Amino acid sequence: MDGELLEDARHITAEGIAYDKKELEAPAGVAFGIHFIQKDAGVGGHDVDIRTPEAQTIVDNQVLQDPGEITYIIPPLEAGTYTFICSIHPIPQMTGTLTVK
Repeated sequence: MDGELLEDARHITAEGIAYDKKELEAPAGVAFGIHFIQKDAGVGGHDVDIRTPEAQTIVDNQVLQDPGEITYIIPPLEAGTYTFICSIHPIPQMTGTLTVK
């Protein structure tokens, strides 16, 4: 894994079936990392997927079934507004806005 992607990763934590952030920013046209910490046990797991404004999943990341952490590498995205969301719990508490510019 590219050390620079890890060093510059965006950070999100899931706890109490909620993300700790509602907004993230990333640069357009370059890969970036999302360091994800999953603190909930016994809830079916969490992930951080990326969707277009039309709700099409364009990045389908691994679900962490148990507490743990992972750094997802997100491929280059075009400038725009995207949604980051937990595919297991697609509720407002586990949904946010990713602005790519």
